[in-house]
Amino acid sequence: MSNKKLAQVWPERKLSAYALVITLSCNVRLRVGKLGLCRFDAGNYVYAGSAKRAFDARIRRHLSSEKRLHWHVDYLLASEYATVRKVWAFPETTTECGIIGALVTSGAVNVPVAGFGAGDCRNRCPAHLVRLSKKADGLFKRLGGQPYG
Repeated sequence: MSNKKLAQVWPERKLSAYALVITLSCNVRLRVGKLGLCRFDAGNYVYAGSAKRAFDARIRRHLSSEKRLHWHVDYLLASEYATVRKVWAFPETTTECGIIGALVTSGAVNVPVAGFGAGDCRNRCPAHLVRLSKKADGLFKRLGGQPYG
C-alpha cells in the first residue's frame, strides 16, 4: 500500500510502529554488535520497531542494502540469506512493545536471541525480534496494522 493510500486509511493518525516480516532461507550464525555471535535458524521472523519521525525513511533504510550497520536488525538484514517479505505499518496507538507482547502472548513465536533489538526497551520485552511458528497477519490486523509499501 502506498504512503498516499495509508494517509487515506489513517488521515488523522501518524504511523509510529512497524513490523518487518523477514525470511531466512537457511540457518546462519552472525556477529550482531555487542550481542556477539548469534544463531538464527531458517524460517520466518518478525522484527518490531518504531519511527515517530521520518517513518518512510526508516523503512527505506531497513530495505536498503547500502547502510552502516547500526541497529541489531541491520546485521540480520545484511545476511545474503535474509529477505524482508512484508512490512506492516501501525498507527501511533500501537507500539513496538505492543506488537511483540501480542505475538509472545499468542504463543505463535519464540525468542531466538534474548535482547535482540531491545537494548533501549523500557517495557522489558524479551527481544524485538521473534521467530514465527505460524502466520501473524490476523494478529497484525487486530492491532490496527496495514501492509506497507
